[in-house]
Amino acid sequence: MGRTGRPVTKLQLTQTEHEELKARLRVRKAPADEKLRIRIVLSCAEGQSGTV
Repeated sequence: MGRTGRPVTKLQLTQTEHEELKARLRVRKAPADEKLRIRIVLSCAEGQSGTV
């Protein structure tokens, strides 16, 4: 059975925002939880769902 609810809207990032997040992801000493959140945001911007 499919899920019901609000339709998913794509997260839109500007090119500048996308580049900033990619740069923060490359920082070696960045906290792991911050990197995980960045990966989630970038994935959502690419159209993937935010659920596991």
